[in-house]
Amino acid sequence: MENNPQPTYTAPNKALLEKLSKWSNFVGILLIVSGILSCLVAILSLGLSLIPGIFMIILGIKLTRAKKSIDMYIQGNGNEINGIFEHLSSFFQISGIFIIVSLILAVVIVIVFIILGFAMFNQINSLYYY
Repeated sequence: MENNPQPTYTAPNKALLEKLSKWSNFVGILLIVSGILSCLVAILSLGLSLIPGIFMIILGIKLTRAKKSIDMYIQGNGNEINGIFEHLSSFFQISGIFIIVSLILAVVIVIVFIILGFAMFNQINSLYYY
């Protein structure tokens, strides 16, 4: 029978948790406000900024929920550590998916513009040589 030592954990630094709480709240609120503004602009831009606006609102909500979990953990609710990681994990997961989709769309748009540019260049050249 092997003797597996139990891992030891140190308590998180309270000052760091408070700092994380403040910044999570600040960035969360900024994301929510930016998302709402983006959705409002979508009315004028035929809905083009609606999806990013919704993503920003969801991400802002995740961060404000993480702030609440951090505050509850600081107040002594040790079980809330899982809530902190759950909210931050989903925030990073959604952010990562959003970034990947944005990069793919940017590459597709660049390729489309290059193709259209060559097509227009050929059309213009054909006008001069016929």
